[in-house]
Amino acid sequence: MSKRLCLFLTFAILLSLSCATVSYADGAEGYPEYYPGILQNEYYDTIYLDDVPSGLRGRFYDRFEYFAFNFGMETPVPQMEYVPDELYRYLPDPENYSIRWKGYLKVDESAIYKIKAVSDDGVRVYVDNNKILEHWKPSSLELSVSEEISLEAGTYYPITIEYMQGPLNAAIFLFYEKDGVNMGLIPGSMLFCRVSATGADFTGTYPLLRTGNGLSHAFWEGEDGNEAPWDEPLAYNRPPDVVDVAGNVDYAWGFGAPEGIDTDVFFGQYSGVIVAKLTGNMTISFLVDDAIEVYFFEKYPTVAEPVLKEWGPHSDEILQFTVPVIANSNEDYNNNSLHMYYISIRYADFGLAAKCIMSWQYSDDEGNVLMPFEVVPVEFLYH
Repeated sequence: MSKRLCLFLTFAILLSLSCATVSYADGAEGYPEYYPGILQNEYYDTIYLDDVPSGLRGRFYDRFEYFAFNFGMETPVPQMEYVPDELYRYLPDPENYSIRWKGYLKVDESAIYKIKAVSDDGVRVYVDNNKILEHWKPSSLELSVSEEISLEAGTYYPITIEYMQGPLNAAIFLFYEKDGVNMGLIPGSMLFCRVSATGADFTGTYPLLRTGNGLSHAFWEGEDGNEAPWDEPLAYNRPPDVVDVAGNVDYAWGFGAPEGIDTDVFFGQYSGVIVAKLTGNMTISFLVDDAIEVYFFEKYPTVAEPVLKEWGPHSDEILQFTVPVIANSNEDYNNNSLHMYYISIRYADFGLAAKCIMSWQYSDDEGNVLMPFEVVPVEFLYH
């Protein structure tokens, strides 16, 4: 047999062996079933994640060489090849959010492994649907180590990585250990995203668009001893002196008054629709100086008793009420069955300092705080 023929046969055998190790999705030849260095991620408006968390802001993809994310004190941005400008409006604030990465873990050698995390703040890791690491608390680049897991070479194990960011800096780095030997950062070549046989779409999806333009605001001038400009729960008996078409409720006038109001005593009314940021118990809080009265309804206003009425002088006092609410999901948007809540707020300043600031907080039925107090953003308010 000639040397040329031997080389050809050797090349053909090696080629057939290498081709035998390539897998395709669902038998669709030409499309790999798993893509390395890519994980799907989900951004949430809460630091609490359960089986069905609310507060989903967006679902995207991260491409990476190593699982190492240092967000600093900035809003986390998905590591995609192309980040459109409109994506930024779906991202969470730089504090009090969570990220959940999903995909598959594959190792090249069968061995006993550990996953180690250095995080600021919390982290949880699930492999093959079993939680192997739990460090869900505020921390500053603390090291946490998983339990040992036995992994077989070439097997794709489902992996979920959950990360929680509280205040200040944000970062998460994942390392791994094999048979007691530290191996460094987990490379992208060990983490995979599964795609359909028709290819992959890494442009991301934006399930919860918030486009609120604020509540309608109206103000009336008053005089000492003057009656309020309304005598029914949801109506007023004289037209307002000033109308502001949009905004949130975040006023601290000091010893002044709204633009266009020339009296020290004045009245205000804010009304419209509010949509929940999270599912749970929503506490609406007002920092008030002087008086306030609030009506709250699901979808449509009706004649009813106020949920909060403190119609008297108050000096920088916090007044609040709590109601159960449901945040809208993709299905709610698709089925046009949105959860909306009507709110009407009446305010009075009887002289001197004037203030009215509306904030909200969310908690679950066990009293766990899902999101700390913040001024209600305009994007969740509609007039």
